[in-house]
Amino acid sequence: MLSCVAALVGYGVLNRGQMRPAGARTKPFGPLQHVVSPLMTGMGPSAASGSTSKAGDDPRVEIEFCGLGKTAFHSDDELAAARYVGGLSKPVARRWLAALLNSDDNRARAAGMYLEGKIVGSALQPMAEQTREELIQLAVGSGDPAVYAIAVNACNTYEESVRGACEQISLSGWAAQAGKVDSYNFSLLAFAEPELPKDATPLEQWFLAIEAIGVEAAIDMHQYRIASKHCSAAAMQDSDVRKQCSDLAEVFATKGTNLLDLCMGTNLGARAGWSPARVAGLKLERDALMQVTMQAAPTGVDNQWTCGAVELGNAYLREAVQLGELVATREVLDRSGETVQELAKKWREFLENSRR
Repeated sequence: MLSCVAALVGYGVLNRGQMRPAGARTKPFGPLQHVVSPLMTGMGPSAASGSTSKAGDDPRVEIEFCGLGKTAFHSDDELAAARYVGGLSKPVARRWLAALLNSDDNRARAAGMYLEGKIVGSALQPMAEQTREELIQLAVGSGDPAVYAIAVNACNTYEESVRGACEQISLSGWAAQAGKVDSYNFSLLAFAEPELPKDATPLEQWFLAIEAIGVEAAIDMHQYRIASKHCSAAAMQDSDVRKQCSDLAEVFATKGTNLLDLCMGTNLGARAGWSPARVAGLKLERDALMQVTMQAAPTGVDNQWTCGAVELGNAYLREAVQLGELVATREVLDRSGETVQELAKKWREFLENSRR
């Protein structure tokens, strides 16, 4: 699963780690973090060539922002542009959060509770106890497995267990409600996006979508951690566990909605003894799809805020929210004009270069 982990190290981990609530668990991957990470860290193949300066050179670099023109920043500070857009987006972010918290839609309101204190301001704030209790009551009362899943994550974000209302919430309870494996792909963004103020500019839409995805990147996704632990290489020595994990891998690989599901299914299937040919085929598709997402959204510090880049990123995220990440990414692959083999090769070369 190294390919997934290397690609999906997210904005919330790399760039907001210093602002993460104290004691919060972090995960090495999250929904669409293969897009968010290079966006916000300059990992992508078109990272700004002016990110460092030689003696005697002008230490500033001009970056173009959609609808705003160019602004100069110190070339050594790759996150300055993101902070600049974040500051401009605060008024819209506040109105978005207020709309979510007052929404009649349970999923939108749950997303708002989760995002509160995380998309407005310069520091991530832990969820207030009262807000968490309200979220748990909403999850228990609504019977909606998607809301329940958000509450599960809210109660499992910290290393120390959260008592009180969280005792009403469990992963097994969520599984019983859901009745199936369902990752609720893009949960926060998908549930929150309809309440985004209609007058938000394309630049603000792009930035706030990144923020919402980044929040999910900064917390633990319980179902993947549990599955990986239950289906460890050592546990697979038991034939009953191996059968269970092979069945679970089948669900992830064939019924999943996002790239994390595909990655997990491939990894568990390999551990469970699937044929080398099948595992190789899944890895090839996985790597090709990773490359597609890298190409589907802007990745360079110097060009990620231009109108062309913003339009490209927003279009991809809209499609992913509407169709699910896997379906949307496969459609982009079909339109790319490149073969699975060509795209997978590019992705593997990118990973190799990023390790140097």
